[in-house]
Amino acid sequence: MNSLVKRLITGLVLLALIIAIYVFFSMEGIKYFTAFMMVIAASEVFNVLRKKEGRINYVTPLACLLMLAAGIVSKDIGYGAFVLFFTSLCAILFSQRHFKKVDKLLESYFVNIILFLFVGGLGSICLYGLSADPSEAFNSSRTNFNFLGLLFLTSFGCDVGAYFAGVTMGKSLFYPQISPKKTWAGFLGGTASALICGYIFFKWQNLNFYFPLYMLFIFLAAVSTITGDLLMSLVKRSVDIKDFGKIFPGHGGVLDRVDGLLMASPIIYILIYYV
Repeated sequence: MNSLVKRLITGLVLLALIIAIYVFFSMEGIKYFTAFMMVIAASEVFNVLRKKEGRINYVTPLACLLMLAAGIVSKDIGYGAFVLFFTSLCAILFSQRHFKKVDKLLESYFVNIILFLFVGGLGSICLYGLSADPSEAFNSSRTNFNFLGLLFLTSFGCDVGAYFAGVTMGKSLFYPQISPKKTWAGFLGGTASALICGYIFFKWQNLNFYFPLYMLFIFLAAVSTITGDLLMSLVKRSVDIKDFGKIFPGHGGVLDRVDGLLMASPIIYILIYYV
């Protein structure tokens, strides 16, 4: 079975699972499923850092779990989340004291911080977005379903568009130092696909947003999705691994599948709840 078929089957199974969870358990089920996936991502962080540092590092995975717990128990981003976030950054820095050379320390600290930001920081934003209470919204478009739907459609729409545009038309490489398969055609195809998905969702849900500003946020979400993919590729190159895990055939680990989605989550969160 080739890679494309594996990716397609895995994607369809995941989509069916998410739909089933929503139908039977509503948004509360989606929130706890997301939390479960992010806990697996934290375990991937643990394994990656053990390979990178040659020792067991509990600090960064624990910081990720604490940020995720804050996202589960709270409905919005409060002062406690910011205190926990910056305390975690300091703790991660101190956890790197064993490195004697500055260049090694900086490289390891960069890997730790990027992984913490993705799993702990961006993962908790996803949970905050899913925890918001629609009954408290003064705008009918500010619902956790719209947050989920728009984040899912734009990020995965971008991934699909980038993949097929890159395969069929990709010639000029986009960022070969980080990802030798990324092309400008993939970048443009992914961005266009995300914009189309965003437009469809806007019409389908009859969203109450100023349309040009809405589409600007969709564009930013698409660029963020691609940036997230590149940052995780950079981390994998630094650690010398191909994938973060093997849980999803054809995709790799949780972080391999949701890196772009996590990076786009703050953009969609601001759009749905603050714009």
